[in-house]
Amino acid sequence: MGRKESLHYEFNRPCLIGIDYEEFHPESYRAVQIEMPDRNQVKRWGSGDPDADLAEALRWFAYEQPTQILGFRSSVLHFLQDSNRRVAVA
Repeated sequence: MGRKESLHYEFNRPCLIGIDYEEFHPESYRAVQIEMPDRNQVKRWGSGDPDADLAEALRWFAYEQPTQILGFRSSVLHFLQDSNRRVAVA
């Protein structure tokens, strides 16, 4: 029998983007936020305009964290569904 090798991959924790609001109540929108991988640092965009905040957060991430992975919290999809929004990212 051959030697069994251990497969070990280094995995970087992703940054996570979420929307801070009370579920089912999109009018309670507070901010878009990105949690950094260590979960100790959170960047927030809270202008009151969810579309502008989401666009600005994604733009910031693309330029400031180009080597990081961005995961989406379920709050993003829930907010889009609750507010009946469609999003186009350019």
